[in-house]
Amino acid sequence: MIRVARNMILSANSEIRHATLKDTANIIKLYFAALPEMRKLGLKEIQSVFQEMDENGNRTGYFVRKLNYGKFYSDMNEHRDRQVDIANEALK
Repeated sequence: MIRVARNMILSANSEIRHATLKDTANIIKLYFAALPEMRKLGLKEIQSVFQEMDENGNRTGYFVRKLNYGKFYSDMNEHRDRQVDIANEALK
């Protein structure tokens, strides 16, 4: 049973990685296709067009995709911190 669950998780992770690589490759192709025109327009920070922004308008460092990775990791860290706080309170 545990092996089946493990294999399902590994398979899902593999599919996500494959989709992410495919999306990233498409974004890079678009970036290089748009680069000459964007330079003609005088845009200096061309790569910023392809980067995610957080709630405060700061770049996360991740490419724009269906899943906002910056928000995902921020939410995950907040959830983990809440769980640690709950565990610490229970140990008191």
